[in-house]
Formats: sequence, structure tokens, C-alpha cells
Amino acid sequence: ARHFGSLAASASSPILQSYTSPALCCCVGQDVFGNVLHDVLKQEGCVDLDQVFRSEGSQSVCFVMTGSEDRAFISCNVSNDRLVASVIGGCNDFWEADHVHISGYFSCKGLHTAEFLELVRAAKERRPRMTFSLDTQFDESKKWTGHCGLLTELVKLVDIAFLNEEEAQGIASTHPLCAGAGAASPARALDVLMTALPTTLHVIKCGPKGAIAGLQTSQCDPSPDPNAAPTSASTPPEAGTKWQQDAVTLSPELVVDTCGAGDAFAAGFLHIFVEAHMRGQPLRDMV
Repeated sequence: ARHFGSLAASASSPILQSYTSPALCCCVGQDVFGNVLHDVLKQEGCVDLDQVFRSEGSQSVCFVMTGSEDRAFISCNVSNDRLVASVIGGCNDFWEADHVHISGYFSCKGLHTAEFLELVRAAKERRPRMTFSLDTQFDESKKWTGHCGLLTELVKLVDIAFLNEEEAQGIASTHPLCAGAGAASPARALDVLMTALPTTLHVIKCGPKGAIAGLQTSQCDPSPDPNAAPTSASTPPEAGTKWQQDAVTLSPELVVDTCGAGDAFAAGFLHIFVEAHMRGQPLRDMV
């Protein structure tokens, strides 16, 4: 089966197309790899390709080297780097979307700008019910801040942040709460992120251990009905809420490769989130 990786491609897969009508806003090179990528997405027919910018030059690719206990990636981000705020701002689908997912932030250096932050702010101001999510992916510099510390400002604007264990611990370690000692565990990282960035739902993918999540107070929930009776099942927003979900156990013979499993999990999460959010369901209850 031919299917392209990353959360962006997974969220646009034929399996999930019945939930939403996704569109991709990205830069695709005009070499052999770029043509294959464009042709396969077109054949699947499940995503609007009108907003795909065919940039001159090579297509970004990533080679995965999988070992018995770890894996490494060799990446070329040449077409990713051409994705800038002006390209996204020129996409009609961006301004009309119910939800926008920002995939692979650390692999898209063209988005590490004040212009991109202002674009996200402008979209949220124009359509207050529009929601955003973010998947940072790995920071090869291991600074975990983005250019000029812009990552923190971007996370403040998004409703959901998807991180793996290393990414969560790396980003949390930049906060003064860690005092240079780093975040010793995903659980500690979640506590720091909930305190530092309280209006974002932080979802940490923990591989075979499943996933954990935490939310202090949501910025995307509808305003509460002042006449509604309180429910005992609701957690007071000021207390914050955490979740833990075990991974699904599969027979070893069914598992070909776990590369991309976290992206597939996040893609499914997002489709259910968008559906629930459109119904007005609070984020805390939806998770």
C-alpha cells in the first residue's frame, strides 16, 4: 500500500475522509519525488489539492533507518522551507477552515517568523470558533524554542499541541520552572507545560505506554450557559485535568513498523475533535 507519512498526510487519508473535507496547504517540489507525492494524493481523491504550491526545485524527503530499539531520520527540508506565511495567507481554505493543523513546525523554518504568528492571530480574530493544533516534531538543534523563542508564542495560540516524550521534555526544559535541570519524565513535562501554557491541551505520545494529556483551561470552548445546572461529572477548570490512555496491544506478527504510529493516533484524535467541536462539545469533556 502506498501512503505518505506525517500527520498532515495521515489526517488527509482515505480512512478518515468521511469525517471532514481536508485541504492541504503546502509546498511540493517539481522533481520525481514531488511528482509522485502529488500524483498519489490526487489518485486518493480525498484532499483538495488546489492550495498546493508547486515550488521550483526538489521535494522534501525523509529516510527512516529503523533499528531494533531505536530509529534515525535523514531529512531534506528544501521544499518545506519554502512554506512561508504569505503562501498560507494566500490559501482561501486557510481562512475558511474550521480547524487548522500545523504539522512539522521544526521542519518548516519558513514558519519561524513574526509574520506567521500574526497570520494565526488574524485568523483567530476573524473567526473566533476556528481552532488550531500543532505538531512540533524533533528539533535537530535541541534548543526547543524556535527562532527567537517564537515557539512558545505559537503554542499560546493553538488549542492542541501533540508532542512525543522527547519533544515534551525538551520544550518543558526551556521553562524557568525546570531551573536548568530539565524535565525528568513525560509526567513532569506535562505538569510544566500545563502551568506555563495553561490554555493549550498538551497531548504527549508515549509509544508503547500509550498517551497522556493535560489541560488547565480551554480557550476554544463555547461560553458556558449561565442558566445551566452544574454537573458533578465536570472537573473545575481551575483545577486542571489530566488523562492517561494505554496503547492498544497487537500481536507482534501484525506490526510491520511503528514509524508513524504517533502521527496516525494524532490524526484520528483531530478528526474526532473537529467533529465534537462543531457540535459545541467542550474540549475537556471530548478528550
